[in-house]
This record gives sequence, C-alpha cells and structure tokens, in this order.
Amino acid sequence: MKKTLTVVGVIAVAAVLCLVLVGCSAVPNGTYVDSTGLFSYEFSGNNVTIRAGKTLSVSYSGTYSVNKEVDKITFTFGDEDASKYSGEFSFAQDKSAGTVTIAGTVYTKKK
Repeated sequence: MKKTLTVVGVIAVAAVLCLVLVGCSAVPNGTYVDSTGLFSYEFSGNNVTIRAGKTLSVSYSGTYSVNKEVDKITFTFGDEDASKYSGEFSFAQDKSAGTVTIAGTVYTKKK
C-alpha cells in the first residue's frame, strides 16, 4: 500500500511539473506584425527586435521578459532612439489565433 502511494505521489508531482513547464513557455516566438504592417516585433529567446516604417527598415534590438502573473511584458532597449519602446506594457497572447496584444495593439504572427 505504501509503495502504491509513493508511485501515485511521484506521478502527481511529474504531472504538476509538466503543467508548470508548459505554462512557463507561454512567451512569444517569431515575428508579429500590426494590422497596418508598419510595426513588428521579432521574438527569439529573450531577445526582441522591433521594426518600424513602410519597409520596416528602422529597427532596434533589445531584450524582453514576460510576467504572466500580472500579464505584463517588459522591454529593454539600449539605443537612446528606442528608449520610448522600453518599459512595462500590458500583454496577452492567444496562441490559437496566432496573436499577441501589447499595450492594447494586436499583432499577428507572420507565417
């Protein structure tokens, strides 16, 4: 009986760890573009590149982190020109729709 409880306990712990790991991976990956096509975020690991303009030719690289507990994303850009993009913003991700919402603007993942 004790052995059965131990096995059940180990399985329960493993299941919880799997759920935690899946939940923690809820960060964007890939390129997301706004509806105008004039602004995009490219996420890779903890790095982000923002691009702006008609040809998305203006770009700034930095880092980001997501705090899912409070639905916030924090961007850090070293370039002085990109300082207006640094800071903490509201964040939501809908993986099934392929979108992220940052500071109220919806960005759709490029295929």
